Amino acid sequence: MRVVSEQAPRVAGEMVPQAVSNTLWGMAKLVEKGVEVDAAAVRAVSEQAPRVAGEMNPQNVSNTLWAIAKLAEKGVEVDMAAVRAVSEQAPRVVSGMNSQDISNTLWGIAKLAEKGV
Repeated sequence: MRVVSEQAPRVAGEMVPQAVSNTLWGMAKLVEKGVEVDAAAVRAVSEQAPRVAGEMNPQNVSNTLWAIAKLAEKGVEVDMAAVRAVSEQAPRVVSGMNSQDISNTLWGIAKLAEKGV
């Protein structure tokens, strides 16, 4: 885990929307299971969200918001620009969301609001 996390800042700038979403989701799942994640890696990946948010599909938006909310819920610092950039894409992609996407998105928004984000 440590070796892979150390590489995240090096490759983050090359990540496409799905890679940003999947990486944050994976980090959030690890945190959910009690695994400590590298804050610099989370920051490096989340800082890419504003760059790719406009290209995200419904699942990317949903998973990214869920992941950011899960990280915040577990006390990991979240990037406010990432939250804003991805949240702003929800109206654009909502018509393509399935029930799981809608559920994850609403849960993420609710948790972020609960945390004052």
